[in-house]
Amino acid sequence: MSVSGSTAASRTFQLSVDGTVVSSRTVTATTASFAWNTTAVANGSHTLGLTVTDSAGRSGSASRTVTVSNAAPTPLTA
Repeated sequence: MSVSGSTAASRTFQLSVDGTVVSSRTVTATTASFAWNTTAVANGSHTLGLTVTDSAGRSGSASRTVTVSNAAPTPLTA
């Protein structure tokens, strides 16, 4: 996740999956990361939403639709 155009001292990155907030982090950098365990959601279409608010109170939002396809593990045979 990244933001541009902010000159404030810190930014809060709030990430949601299908409208449920899964991460909220305040950082001084212009980037933040989140490792999403996709096995916690059903296969299919999901909406990721990101809102970034800087310490000056300015905010911006974006969303993306992604498709999750967790393959079933291959059975071990000997």
